[in-house]
Amino acid sequence: MSAYTVTPSRCHIDLAALRRNFFRLGNPASIMPVIKSDAYGHGLLPVARALDQAGARRFAVGTVDEGMALREAGLGQRIVPLLGAVSPQDWRTAAALDLTPLLTDFEDIEKAAACCPANRPLHVAVKCETGMNRLGFSAEDLPALLESLRRCPHMTPVLALSHLSCADMPEEAAYTQAQIRLFADMCATLREAFPDMARSLGNS
Repeated sequence: MSAYTVTPSRCHIDLAALRRNFFRLGNPASIMPVIKSDAYGHGLLPVARALDQAGARRFAVGTVDEGMALREAGLGQRIVPLLGAVSPQDWRTAAALDLTPLLTDFEDIEKAAACCPANRPLHVAVKCETGMNRLGFSAEDLPALLESLRRCPHMTPVLALSHLSCADMPEEAAYTQAQIRLFADMCATLREAFPDMARSLGNS
């Protein structure tokens, strides 16, 4: 075994700079900051509080547990766990805390429907597969998806989202534009049934 040393490192987070950069992105009310994985090591709660002060109205986190941490800290924004609910307890927690769990397949719809609160709708997000080829409903799935959602009156889709797979690669601009067009078409179909659905499309 080789002996080696690791150079210690320290990251200084300037929350004032974070808020300033957030404002530079545009209208704070129209942006959903992704603060998963402890806000990428910046500190989940300090970053969330700073963005809350800057006017953020929604957050994307990685897990239901991260969403629960934000709720326990008193943050009331819409919170979308991007990894979805991965266990029955996750679904119950998401419903109880008014998180917005991600639906990625028809099984998720059944799991969500089983956890709808009695006194209010369960808000959910719909993941659209536009070319990332990882998770989500395809354009061909939409008729069956809409029929499944209509059978669940206590569940309200409030967000459609997708993920650009290579938007940071100029040589793949045509593929990115194709993803954007497909997402727009899918959202148009979804919003015929649920006109108040918001839309989110981006990448890391």
